[in-house]
Amino acid sequence: MPENPMLPRELLDMIRRHEGYRARPYVCSAGKITIGVGHNLTDKGLPSHIIEELFLLDVTDAIKDAEDCVQNIRFLSEPRQNVIVDMVFNLGKTRFLKFVKFIAAVERNDFQDAAVEMLNSRWYAQVGSRAKRLRQMMLEG
Repeated sequence: MPENPMLPRELLDMIRRHEGYRARPYVCSAGKITIGVGHNLTDKGLPSHIIEELFLLDVTDAIKDAEDCVQNIRFLSEPRQNVIVDMVFNLGKTRFLKFVKFIAAVERNDFQDAAVEMLNSRWYAQVGSRAKRLRQMMLEG
């Protein structure tokens, strides 16, 4: 991200040096959940434009991961592609890859069986209405 020309470079460098840079949340000496360069998540949270940027990055990652996981994803209808990306986004690539029978059913274009595999998973019970909508999308294509 480019520097803000309105802020003195020396000040930015000094604060970065004092605060450090953390890509993962941590608890600071004041007991606040903090991230980045001293950003207080506990009291400030994140501004909506940062949340949206993180979301877009995460969806982009989920699309790439879905393409890695399901060989024929680019040949599926858009709703079915969206189902898979949504599942990867929700579960993460590692957990999604445990849906071996679901992935196999999708790769052989057996969407009825894929929907059954969704229904028979622990994930289906855990995410409730989300899973019901996704299963219907898989069936209807």
